Amino acid sequence: MSDLPRRAVAAVVAIPLLGWFLFSRTPYPFGAVIVVASLAGLREVFAMLRKLKFRPFEPVGYAAALACHAAALWEWNLPASLSILAAPVFLLTVILLALLLAMLCRGMEKDNVPSVAVTLFAALYAGWLASFVTRLRVLPEGAQWVFLLFVLTWTYDTAAYFWGVNFGGPKLWPSVSPKKTWAGLWGGIGTTLAILVALRHLLPAGTGPHLFPYPLAIRSLWWLVPVGCVMAQLGDLAESMLKRAAGVKDSGAFLPGHGGLLDKLDSFLFTGPLLYFLAVAVL
Repeated sequence: MSDLPRRAVAAVVAIPLLGWFLFSRTPYPFGAVIVVASLAGLREVFAMLRKLKFRPFEPVGYAAALACHAAALWEWNLPASLSILAAPVFLLTVILLALLLAMLCRGMEKDNVPSVAVTLFAALYAGWLASFVTRLRVLPEGAQWVFLLFVLTWTYDTAAYFWGVNFGGPKLWPSVSPKKTWAGLWGGIGTTLAILVALRHLLPAGTGPHLFPYPLAIRSLWWLVPVGCVMAQLGDLAESMLKRAAGVKDSGAFLPGHGGLLDKLDSFLFTGPLLYFLAVAVL
């Protein structure tokens, strides 16, 4: 079976199940799904780092990623003395101190400093950035904001793949990802914009199924979608650079036709923060 049919079969199974978790009455079931995906992605990052001869402090990295998601779920219920800015500062301080303690426990090793650095990178990349999807879910109309995030990111990913495979043309960044093309980028942006504007017209605020956040005006999509698509592409390229450095084609083999979990999370690690800060700005 070729990649496209396998992708379609995996999507038919995964999307309804994920939608059930997303629109649950509380954010915790969906948050649990994101935590599992984030930790699986972190495991793949650690595997690539080991291929690069690094020795990350993996238990501390997993604990740090869990802490990032726990903060995302609960920081909105914290007292005013722990504001949305103070909580991340506290979290980062604890993570760094834990890494330094782990370094002391390992003893005198020449690679201690690189090990601390790559562990912090991995935890922030696969844990902290992924936690913005959880943060988005706990906002008012959080399920609708995450729905927008999924539609934008997945539509661009699928459309860019279709346009790139069928039309080819000049390469986007051949030294990092030889299959990505400018046709994929522009075709993906145009297709995603058309689909999201059409959906927003079909499902206007206040009528029909409540799938989009009310504060999002249709005119906002004309700049949000292109920016979001570029961010999604940058997320894909960032992970491709890591895979190329480690000498692997896929980050793992978790999903048929899709590669590893990180291969599906990479774009969300860039689009998640973008949508979160937009949502906070308009609430």
